[in-house]
Amino acid sequence: MNNRKLKIAAIVLNCILCAATIAFDVVFTFFEKTLLMKGIASAGFVLVGIVCFVWSLKIKADVKFPAIMLCGLVFAMAGDIVLNIHFIAGAALFAVGHVLYVCSYMFLQKFKWTDLIAGLCVFVPAVLFITLAPIFDFGGILMEIVCIVYGLILSCMLGKAISLLIRKQSALHAMIAIGSILFFVSDFALLINMFAIKNLATRVVCLGTYYPAQLLLALSIFVYCTAKEGKMSVLTKAFSRIYQGIFKLLLPILPYKDPEIIDKVEEIPAVLEKNGKKKPLLVTDKTIYSFGLCAGLEASLKEHGFDYALFDEVVANPTSENVENALQLYKNENCDCMIAFGGGSPMDCAKGVGARFIRPKKSLAKLGGILKVRKKIPLLIAVPTTAGTGSETTLACVIVDGKTRHKYAINDFPLIPSYAVLDEEVTLTMPPRVATTTGMDALTHAIEAYIGKSGNKSTRKDALEAIKLIFENIEISCNDKTREARKNMLVASHKAGRAFSKAYVGYVHAVAHSLGGKYDTPHGLANAVLLPVVLRKYGKTIFKKLNEIALFCGLTDNATSPAEGAEVVIKKIEGLNGALNIPKTLTVHEEDVDELTEYAYKEATPLYPVPVLWGKAELKEIYKSVANVNE
Repeated sequence: MNNRKLKIAAIVLNCILCAATIAFDVVFTFFEKTLLMKGIASAGFVLVGIVCFVWSLKIKADVKFPAIMLCGLVFAMAGDIVLNIHFIAGAALFAVGHVLYVCSYMFLQKFKWTDLIAGLCVFVPAVLFITLAPIFDFGGILMEIVCIVYGLILSCMLGKAISLLIRKQSALHAMIAIGSILFFVSDFALLINMFAIKNLATRVVCLGTYYPAQLLLALSIFVYCTAKEGKMSVLTKAFSRIYQGIFKLLLPILPYKDPEIIDKVEEIPAVLEKNGKKKPLLVTDKTIYSFGLCAGLEASLKEHGFDYALFDEVVANPTSENVENALQLYKNENCDCMIAFGGGSPMDCAKGVGARFIRPKKSLAKLGGILKVRKKIPLLIAVPTTAGTGSETTLACVIVDGKTRHKYAINDFPLIPSYAVLDEEVTLTMPPRVATTTGMDALTHAIEAYIGKSGNKSTRKDALEAIKLIFENIEISCNDKTREARKNMLVASHKAGRAFSKAYVGYVHAVAHSLGGKYDTPHGLANAVLLPVVLRKYGKTIFKKLNEIALFCGLTDNATSPAEGAEVVIKKIEGLNGALNIPKTLTVHEEDVDELTEYAYKEATPLYPVPVLWGKAELKEIYKSVANVNE
């Protein structure tokens, strides 16, 4: 039997076994149970585990997690059968099962101190309730000690599961966390039913949560193996869409802010005076500084009596060491605000400095993810010299780990700059090659924000306007360098930044970030090459939205079908890439594809509201489709 047929058979068998187990659960809740029937019901979730374990062997996944989890299920089944014969023996078997569950969780992530803290947060109130509540009658100190020890083991299991979910939001971790919570609720209800109040309510809660808990843990093996296979499971897709849906619902009340727009660099000193600031840290890179682009700002600061510190060592794709060096200068010079002057790299570096300054006890890596900064950073004024990144309006700070070369994003509302300077004067000396890739970066922001599933009326309006401006101005901006075209590209970049800050991006960015981290591939270049490839792979799911883009930009009319309109937009992008001399391939070493895929998958799942959810197998195809065969 091939893998596909076995997978289908496993799904069907799991559905049958789940239905049978739930049916027994309903029977047991309202009718008297026999040991035989209880054994049959308990065997249901073990059989689910066995089916999933066989599947893991068939696809040659790492069997440590499936094997340990299956052993836990077996001991739990034994405990369930023995519990009514001899409570202590049954509790001991269950305890071994819980220990095995914790071991399987440890395989997913090693022990963290937060696991212990989370476990104690559960254990302490539970023990206080057991020992102090007058409703309990254990009949002796031995039984009470048994319950407390069992509670400690169960609390460790729950603490680890919750800690896992906090760190890694995925369907697998959600199933484990929910299963562990239900297990805790079930055992707590069992304790009350056996030693305190025996009634139908506690029986319903106990049995109504126990079998679903066991089924979730058994099915977690299947989700784990499906992920290892490279496909995204239905449960992972459901979890991702729910996760994204929550963010979309919260969008109107989340504390997004649009930076205040400044038209000229010379207005910055007045802004500093208005905010009571004395000494800014000017964050830029050596290329920009050597071109003299900062000269006007420096002259204006001196003219108004402002002292400042200069950090011009920002590298493309700023690293954690880069940020730490800038932070040290900020502290040593007693700065109280920052001016980020350049493209996305200086802005990301400055945001990183701000995050580390107000979170001194946390490394950049620990601040990676969503909403981990949570405190207001020092005043940040962003001066974009490239029309593309949109970083002057985003809540994202993208950093490369100096040791692992893993590229990750820090996302939090305080990172949005307070002011953005849209002065085309500082973009006039931007080399055509930089204008090309950064312009395509802005186009990618706008298109991914528009075709994603988390946009609203405001983000769609910004995205469409940005796309139209870029289509009309990017070639002029790169070749003729007119002030009007450069200004329009700045505005387009800003609008695209506003759009994707709220609607997020997609797989183009996830893959591009991994390439930037591994090979220092310029972000805009990676986006430009990947954009038409990813759009084509999305297929018909984005035909309608791409056709809307075509209509808004005047590329088609109402008589055009969605498929035709989508093709027009993709060919327009491919045409721009050709006209701007952007290659069709990128550096991708075959031996790195698995590692790159892992990074891209973790970045995109479950956060990015992409039109189509992909597993690792589909992402690998993207890398291979843009790989330079000579690399």
